[in-house]
Formats: sequence, C-alpha cells, structure tokens
Amino acid sequence: MVYKLNQKMFRNKNKLRLDYIPSQIFYRELYIDKLLDFVERASLNFGDSKYFMISGSSGSGKTMLINYVIRKLEPKIDKLTSFKVVSINCKHDRTPGMISKTILSKISDNISLKGYSSEEMLSKSLHIIKKNRLNVLIIMENSDIFFKQNPQFIYKMMRLNEVFPRSSCPSIIFTVQNKELLKKIDKEIFGILVGNTFHMKEYNREQIKNVLRDRSSEAFNYESISEKIIDICVEKAYLNKSNIKYAIKLLLLSGTSADKAKCSQIKEEHIQNVSLNIHPELDESDLNNLKLTEKMILLALTDLSETTEFVSMGKLKSQYNEICKKNSIKPINHTWFWLTIRDLADLGFINKRLSGKGMRGRTTLISLPENSQSFFRNILLI
Repeated sequence: MVYKLNQKMFRNKNKLRLDYIPSQIFYRELYIDKLLDFVERASLNFGDSKYFMISGSSGSGKTMLINYVIRKLEPKIDKLTSFKVVSINCKHDRTPGMISKTILSKISDNISLKGYSSEEMLSKSLHIIKKNRLNVLIIMENSDIFFKQNPQFIYKMMRLNEVFPRSSCPSIIFTVQNKELLKKIDKEIFGILVGNTFHMKEYNREQIKNVLRDRSSEAFNYESISEKIIDICVEKAYLNKSNIKYAIKLLLLSGTSADKAKCSQIKEEHIQNVSLNIHPELDESDLNNLKLTEKMILLALTDLSETTEFVSMGKLKSQYNEICKKNSIKPINHTWFWLTIRDLADLGFINKRLSGKGMRGRTTLISLPENSQSFFRNILLI
C-alpha cells in the first residue's frame, strides 16, 4: 500500500507506551477497589496492615493497575505533601544494598550515599521519614528473586515496626510473577501478607482483543491498522500466557516500522520482522542491565543453542571461557559461575533442570526460554 500524502500512521503514539495509564482499565474491576483502599490508607499512614502482594504472569497488568490506582487518588494525594512513592524494579536493584540505596536517594535530596552499609542506609531512611513526617509507599516490582534468594531481607523490611515507630515504617507493595511463592515463603511473612494478596488472572482471547481495539483506536489513525493485524497480535499474546504487554509492544514497533517504510497500513511482514527483536516475557532494558559476566554467559548459551536445546553446565562453562579468551577477559571461577547461573534462572533469562535418564551421572542442564534465541543474539551483539 502506497504512503498517502500527509497521512500519518499514528494519531497518538504515546497511547502504546508501556508506561501509559489509560483512563479506564478493562476486566480488572475486582482488584481495583481492594488496592485502592490499601494505597489510600498508605497515603494517610493509617490501617492495620502496611504490606500487599500482587501476583500475575508477565503482561497481566500488575504495574498498570498500581499506577492507575495511584493516579486515581492523585486529587487527594496532591494535598498530602508528605506522601512519597518509591518504585523499585528488583530485576535491576537485586541486592539489599541497592534497594536501601534507592529508597534513601528517593526520599532525600543531596545526601551522600558513600560508605553506608545496607542496614545503615535503611536506618537513615527511616530516621528521615520520622523527622519529616513522611508517609512512604514502596513498590517492589519483580520481587520474585528476593523471595527466592533473600527472604530474610523481605522479613526484615516487614518487621521494621519492631525496631522503629510504626509511623516511620513505609508501606510496601510486592509484585511477583509466580503465585506459588506464597506457598513456599516463611510462615511469618505469609502471616503478615495473608488477606492482602490477590492473583491477577490471565485475559481470555476476547478480552485481549477488546483491549487492543480500544488502545489501537486511540493510537492509530483510521485505516492504519486492520482487524486482521489486531487478530494476529491477539493470537501471539494469547499463546504467550495472555501477555497484553507483548501485544502492545508488537503494535507499537510494527506501526513504527511501517511508518518508516512509508506504508499507510501495518502489514503482516512488519509484525514478523519486529517480533524477532522482542520477547513476550523478557525486556530489553532488563537484559541491558545485566552484568558483563551474565551477558557473556547468555551469549555462550545462545551460541550453543544453535545446535542443541539443552546444554550441560560443563559445556556452557567451556564456551563461556572461550568467549572470555577471545575478549581478553578473566573468566569467573566455578563457584561464581554456578551462582550466576542460579541468578539468571531466578530472573527468568534461562531455564535449568537436573539431567534425567539416559545421561551418565547427574548434571544441570541449561536452556534458553522458548523463542528467545534471536532476541538474545540481536541485543547482545549490538
């Protein structure tokens, strides 16, 4: 289709941004009131419980729901100069020290963060909260890795009121992808969270389609996108755990690609081309935020995955060592390599399992997430 004079692909491209908050959220009414009540109480530093957990697969709308509720309360919150929201992505801030540093930097300007331990930064934050009479809401997104690897830090955060005045302790919303975490966590933590949790159900096909139609009508100009293209995005999202975030990414990037090619309408080829550079459950920003060693291990696994699905720990270590040698980098030792594999698995970048019958001995087998090879290669080699 030829590009028509003065015709633009997008009416408002921002409507497809992942941080865009729509005026109405469909099919999430059951969750809104409960979270709305919690956040309002947090803004006033009032209520019996200061902790909340939301579980749901990637793209189920956890972050959007939280931001929607906060925006809905803005008329009230704006009058409360003492209320602060601190958002933390635990895939980026992966240690207690990084979490404590982020909290302290967000609630206090012009403060030196050098030389403080994790506990000292957290203690200093609470003293600032108390001194300035702040009501703080911390949103710990993607906190699965902390519940798996560092539950004692979570427990400490939720027991601050035993050391500091309750009014000085922040309220916290945890978001996780794995709802089974609640069954595995410490009984004390479970006891604190019980009653203040919900799991966001996956969207069905019809719901995904209605959401995409609504968002497309706001984002694209008339005739820029067909019903067929929406159906393709719906199917891709549904087959990937009903991941609406993935579908919206496809719409944004395929529309941008079509616009650059001076096409007046998105075609199937635009979707197929951009789908090579995105993954349903993995974000480019998360991948870019990894340490150099982690990226090199992923690159080694990507190389080996061209010929086999599962790779032994030994073969992966050898391929990683080879990449280090080519780049004049000293490789990490076996213990650190094993710990890094554990971290990458807990972050969702790789899958690992013990070998079964047919293999001599017991070894850990590593694989990439489904349909992620081109995604990793395109980004890691940039």
